[in-house]
Amino acid sequence: METGSLEIRGTRIAYLDEGSGPLVINAHGLTQSVAADRELGLTGWSTLAEAGFRLLSFDARGHGDSGGEDNPAD
Repeated sequence: METGSLEIRGTRIAYLDEGSGPLVINAHGLTQSVAADRELGLTGWSTLAEAGFRLLSFDARGHGDSGGEDNPAD
């Protein structure tokens, strides 16, 4: 499992990347985060990884470990 971040238009976006194989992207719900989804058991990460998939989940701008501004225009 790899945690990391990348910068998009001046904002740091945090992600979690694990497994290998065909890519599955998970986007959390409004007001949630990668950590909250995992803690609540909302995603079947281990099942997908064991089935041979690469899993990429990210914290949307202003959520979880990603950066963001209080400016609604962002």
